[in-house]
Amino acid sequence: MRLKYRNDIVTVAAGGFGQVIIRIFFREGANKIALVDINEKLLKEIVGELKKEGCEAFAYKTDVVNDKDVEKISSQILKEFQKIDILVNNAGIAQSLPIQKVPVQDWEKTIDINLKSAFLFCKMFVESMIHQKYGKIINISSIAGQTGRSVSVQYAASKAGIIGLTRNLVFQLVDQGINANVLAPRPIINQC
Repeated sequence: MRLKYRNDIVTVAAGGFGQVIIRIFFREGANKIALVDINEKLLKEIVGELKKEGCEAFAYKTDVVNDKDVEKISSQILKEFQKIDILVNNAGIAQSLPIQKVPVQDWEKTIDINLKSAFLFCKMFVESMIHQKYGKIINISSIAGQTGRSVSVQYAASKAGIIGLTRNLVFQLVDQGINANVLAPRPIINQC
């Protein structure tokens, strides 16, 4: 029960990896979890299942790359939860295209979803974590951000950016009682 009394937020919670994180958090005693995703229908289904299991889960539909949406939903979550102890930035998309075939709009979309969203959520929740002198930020990167892979350049660049963002957060926040970490998994294959 390592997360007893902790309120958490997971972005892109409707995806498979997000759901795994949420279930682990509840198994470890999380108090409440805000599930953030753009897929409102799937979010409501997941929250319904979790509530049947006795979990305090709440759905928040938002576009994680729209700064106005993120600001609005962050204020709402803080008002309803009073505090957020753990922030998991899980948003991410991937493609496998050689650089010469990557449209500029695909580059921008990937950087926005994979990197800008993490920046926005950190920006919105760090102040409240500083105020409570406690917080944990977990940013989901990828081994592609460390070593490169046969994935598209925008994916690898965005995941390397997550690592850089997190390293700098560590230096800025370590004296405030907040820690920031990166998870950089290898490719996860859905075998269902």
